[in-house]
Amino acid sequence: MRRIDLNADLAEEQGDDDAIFPFLSSANIACGAHAGGARAMDAALALAARHAVTIGAHVGYPDRANFGRIDVDIERGALTTILVEQIRQLQDRAARHGRRVRYVKPHGALYHRVARDPEQAGALIDAVQATDPSLELLVPFSPILHTLAGTIPCRHEFFADRGYHLDGTLVGRTETAAHIVRIEAIVERTLRWLEEGLLTSVEGKDLRIEADSICIHGDSPLAVHVAGALHDGLVAHGVTITSWMAA
Repeated sequence: MRRIDLNADLAEEQGDDDAIFPFLSSANIACGAHAGGARAMDAALALAARHAVTIGAHVGYPDRANFGRIDVDIERGALTTILVEQIRQLQDRAARHGRRVRYVKPHGALYHRVARDPEQAGALIDAVQATDPSLELLVPFSPILHTLAGTIPCRHEFFADRGYHLDGTLVGRTETAAHIVRIEAIVERTLRWLEEGLLTSVEGKDLRIEADSICIHGDSPLAVHVAGALHDGLVAHGVTITSWMAA
């Protein structure tokens, strides 16, 4: 794989967006529900325009107290309305910056929930169809999502800084092996994945991951260092960093 997208979750008012943007090809911009707000969106959109970074709507549960990381039981129609409002808010602001939202990525608990819950997955699909059917989805691999999405493309990502179980799920955030903090290890496992499509699970066995993008968590204290090291390591190995939508 000689081309790959590098994305991060931004506009969450949790990290240094200015420092991380130059390394990215895509930015998942929080839409004010789980974090962020109008000012954060505008700042991120301006940075995206400056650095020619592709824009995605990072939508989540309206649960700022828990940073959108706890499941919320909500009826499909109500969730659709909530997600539509978030996407349209970012679309409107992006237009003022001469930019266009190209994809949607769920955040936190919603990201994992739509992979296993047909009702909430359906709400996400309904929201995309209601706002712009040309939008793509950046989501976990899930037969449920692929079936419901129909003609809407589902893209997937490789989490460079997170531990994986052999079944392809992420190690829970409260567990010891959840986060990889040694930057050299993050770069090494990413390069191996690019070459072989494999990484070592926490169970010690190889796991194959199919993905179109590499994700960095923008709220991590190491986010800027990880982004810079990954960017430089990939480029040094002849990999072009570009949005999958530009491929």
